[in-house]
Amino acid sequence: MTKSRLVIMTALCALVCGASALHAADNEILIASDGELLWLVRIDEPGKTFSVVARPAGRQWESIAVNRLGRPVTMAGVNGQLHVLFDSGGHFIFSQTSPSGAPGKQLPGRPVLACQAGELTHTGKALEVVSALHPIDANASGPIELYGYHQGQWSPLTALPEGYKSDDLADMCVVGRRVYVIVDAQGKRKLLWRQDGQWEQDKPKLPMAEGDFITMFDMGQRLVVVFISPGDNDARKLVFAILDEGSSSFQFQELVLDESARQILPGRPLAGRLAEHVAMVWPGKDQAYFATVNIDVGQFASPPHKVRLPWTAPTSRFTDVINYFTWMVVIAIFVPLFLLRPAGPPQPFALPPGVRPGNLLLRGAAVLLDLIPFILIAVIIFPPPEVPPTIGSLREFIETFSQLEESVNAAYATILAMILFTTYCSLMELRFGATLGKKLLRLRVVASEGKPPTPRQVVLRNMLKIIEIMMPLAPLLLLWPLLSRHRQRLGDMLAQTAIVDNRTLGIQTGPFEAADTLPPDDDKTDEE
Repeated sequence: MTKSRLVIMTALCALVCGASALHAADNEILIASDGELLWLVRIDEPGKTFSVVARPAGRQWESIAVNRLGRPVTMAGVNGQLHVLFDSGGHFIFSQTSPSGAPGKQLPGRPVLACQAGELTHTGKALEVVSALHPIDANASGPIELYGYHQGQWSPLTALPEGYKSDDLADMCVVGRRVYVIVDAQGKRKLLWRQDGQWEQDKPKLPMAEGDFITMFDMGQRLVVVFISPGDNDARKLVFAILDEGSSSFQFQELVLDESARQILPGRPLAGRLAEHVAMVWPGKDQAYFATVNIDVGQFASPPHKVRLPWTAPTSRFTDVINYFTWMVVIAIFVPLFLLRPAGPPQPFALPPGVRPGNLLLRGAAVLLDLIPFILIAVIIFPPPEVPPTIGSLREFIETFSQLEESVNAAYATILAMILFTTYCSLMELRFGATLGKKLLRLRVVASEGKPPTPRQVVLRNMLKIIEIMMPLAPLLLLWPLLSRHRQRLGDMLAQTAIVDNRTLGIQTGPFEAADTLPPDDDKTDEE
């Protein structure tokens, strides 16, 4: 093996290995709970994908979805389901039993906050989710409106008092039939609540006007507001303000973290209801500290302990199958390189005078023409997860398609398509020197000096297609032919082959058909 080939193979292996080492930077994490399930959503930088994990009461964390497209802005946990709302007004629903998820109904505005609907009803029907919306048009004026969700439909409920903008809303919660909203406008924090058609402000008065607000939620017909004690920059004293049903004032419980807890807990926690306790999560990159608190006595029910958040579990099924297959191909490539290597030192690659490399755009079109039929066959044999039947518009279809989780079927379909594609290419290039796509676009595979490629060369260049197409960093390899003198990709350089314009090739060897010749240059003929 020549030094140049060794460098190319080393580069391929480095790309395969290095791609798995890429990871996201710091992430924003959202929390939601329905009492029996605690949900976390991690928004990956730069906000184009998100992942979902959940923890049932008394059990371990489970991965629900990984690397789904979109950027959630708010969410609500309801009856074992997670309703995720997007800035565009999109709505998607996850559950433990259906981790692929299903699209909900498009919202009539941009969501700001969301929560479970408690005992609220609309036209006699119990609601599932309540969301605060502002108009889709960012420049539009008007009050923030509340909408309720029931059986696939969003219905208008009421509007917040005039004068509040979406940036003023800190959190929202429904307890029984009463809607609570915390607003933080002009440096003043207020508690709004509404029941029986009327909005009230600061009755009862919000107890943490100067503290660092964390969240609020329903705790069995009690409103619980969690905040950090004013002036506590180290988050060492957590305060739980509790408003019982029918009460006109808050009661308080404090949780003071001791020195050992402060040394291990990273900053501000997230909080939500989990069974009869408050769950506290101090998130990190791939792990977190988790604890539960008995707010009736202001003590930990279970002390803070380190847990692993399985943000990447579902994709392991897909990526493991793909990685195993790719490494098998990498290993198999060394067999023809060593066992079928030509005798004597390799000669420099060259094309005959006048023979032009194939146009890169035509080569790309030929690949698509040859590959698409095999993708369709593979998808028919290994179909993707069933698309929910609730799709009613092109926009919802696109959102649903983009949210379909990479599954084992997707891995099998990918592998089958690549095996069929490379086998087809090898057989066609051995017999005719070109696939149907290349023949249609007048391209041909040749060896050095324009000769027909040997079986070893054909097999090698086509096996390397699998690595070049399936590697996560494959788009970078598209630039390689631009840097090569004969417009060769990595597989062609290792196999000592090239794709040329068939019209400039004047040879006829073995099974090759006679090449289409270019018309003579009339001007040059006249001069002669």
